[in-house]
Amino acid sequence: MKNIICFVVFVLVLQKIEAQEINITYDYASAEKLIEIFDNKKLTDKDFEELKNLEGTRAYLKKLATFFPNISTEKYREDLEAALNGNFKEDSPYMFKRLVPLLNSAKGLLKQVSEKQNELTQSAVSKLRAYSPNDVKINAAVYLTLGVIGGGWTFDDNPNAFYVDLSSMKGDFLGLSYLSTHELYHLVQYRFMKEIDKSNKINYLLDKLIKEGMATYVADFSKIEASSAYVDFSKKEYQRNFRRLETNFALFENLIFQAQNDPHSDVTLLYNIGYSGMYQSPVYYVGYHIVKLLDKYLGREALINLMGQPPKQFLLAYMEAQKNNGNDHEFIQFSESMISILNSL
Repeated sequence: MKNIICFVVFVLVLQKIEAQEINITYDYASAEKLIEIFDNKKLTDKDFEELKNLEGTRAYLKKLATFFPNISTEKYREDLEAALNGNFKEDSPYMFKRLVPLLNSAKGLLKQVSEKQNELTQSAVSKLRAYSPNDVKINAAVYLTLGVIGGGWTFDDNPNAFYVDLSSMKGDFLGLSYLSTHELYHLVQYRFMKEIDKSNKINYLLDKLIKEGMATYVADFSKIEASSAYVDFSKKEYQRNFRRLETNFALFENLIFQAQNDPHSDVTLLYNIGYSGMYQSPVYYVGYHIVKLLDKYLGREALINLMGQPPKQFLLAYMEAQKNNGNDHEFIQFSESMISILNSL
């Protein structure tokens, strides 16, 4: 397979006048090049120059840098060459010792994707279209990468691409289709939800709460009846977080309190505590719970309309729905301090 890029276009008509247009390209170059290097068991200057300049590799290293200090292409090469010689560094942030046993399943999944690209795209798009504005238009690039970073991700400064770590999928095509839905939905959000700078710490955390909560709800792994590697892993994450929802709400409030009251707080660290996979992304499920109850009581059209409003409006709408449906014990009460912060924004 030579750097295959496939272009798929779906036009999804929801109303007679307006349509959703979603164009998706798939780029396998980074994953294929790394597999080639491991298959050859050597790394030439030419190979590494090509690998490091591929968008998937650049994005992988950029994402790693949000978790680990001192990420660099030079250090990446050093640890890659060590891994090729069987010398796996235990403390390496590039985690080649964990990656190598997953390469065969990644190869198999890459083959499946190349053969079923239309199916993969249609599956992702069909799940997100009901929660997307009628006039959404997206030209998205999907970069399939290899590195043990887990799942998929997007970058706020690139609203036309998302990235998937194939190794974390463990060969699971169904899991990849749901993960693609989650990440593709973020690209929908970039078009209809205002971007909020990290300097506005509270609104930034509220914005991420809603964006991740909605994407986690739209691509709902907990509703999948089938069993497969990444699906089962994800369902366990959902169930673990469902069991501790009240604690997750309390953690979310504590992050907001610190952002409000500590001028020296680091919003990136606050984000990593509540939203990263380091702690099973607990705030994702606070957002999920809010979106689920808004969908139940206000409906999808109201959810879509809220996408264009400041993020605090989701929480205010949730509290209003709780007030109007007090007999539903699924609602989790925000503290008076949290409500005061929301009202002050």
